Amino acid sequence: MSKQLCRINQVLTVMMALIVVPCSTTRLIPEGQYLLKDVDINIDNPDVSKSDLEDYLVQKPNDNVIGLWIYNWSGADTSKWINRQIRKIGSAPVIYNQASSNQSAEELNMALKNKGYLNAEVTVSDTTYDKKAEVTFDIQTHDPHRIREYTVDFPNDQAESTVARWRAANRSVIDSAAILDLDMLETERGNITQLLRNL
Repeated sequence: MSKQLCRINQVLTVMMALIVVPCSTTRLIPEGQYLLKDVDINIDNPDVSKSDLEDYLVQKPNDNVIGLWIYNWSGADTSKWINRQIRKIGSAPVIYNQASSNQSAEELNMALKNKGYLNAEVTVSDTTYDKKAEVTFDIQTHDPHRIREYTVDFPNDQAESTVARWRAANRSVIDSAAILDLDMLETERGNITQLLRNL
C-alpha cells in the first residue's frame, strides 16, 4: 500500500472513531479538576478597553470548541494509535488553575497602574460545577492620576528650542491634565529622542 493510501486510510479510521465515540468536553478532565469554560472581566470604567485587558490574562479558555470536542473523543489510553491521532487533531482542554487566576489579577492591576489608575482594585472569583470553572475579574479603577506639568532637561538651547517648536505644532502626545499613562510617556520620550538625533 502506498504512503498516500495509507494516510487516507488513517484519516478515515480517525473520522470513523469521531463518529461512533460520544462527545463530552469534560470527559477526560480528572476528578478534582475543572475545564476553564469562561473568563469574564467586569470593569466600572468605560474609558478602559476590556479587550486590551484580556491580553494580560495568564489563562484563557479554549478558543477552538470543535478542537476541544475532537480531543475528548479520544480514549484515555494514549498508548493506542487512534487515541494519539485524535488528540493531535484536537485541542487539549485548558485546566483551571487558581494560581494562574491570581497571577492574572496581579497582571491586570499592574497594567491599570501603568495606565494611570494607581488606586485600581482587582478582585477575582470563581464558580465550579460539573467539572467546569468560570472565572470573573471585577475591577474598580477609581479616579486616574493626571499630569499637572512635566519638564525635560535639554543639553543646550538649540535642543530646547527645537522641542518647543515641535510641541507648538501639536506633535506631542502629552498635554496638560493628561492621564499619567506610562506608555504615553515612553512614546513621548522616544519621539523627543528621535527628534534630537536629527539635529
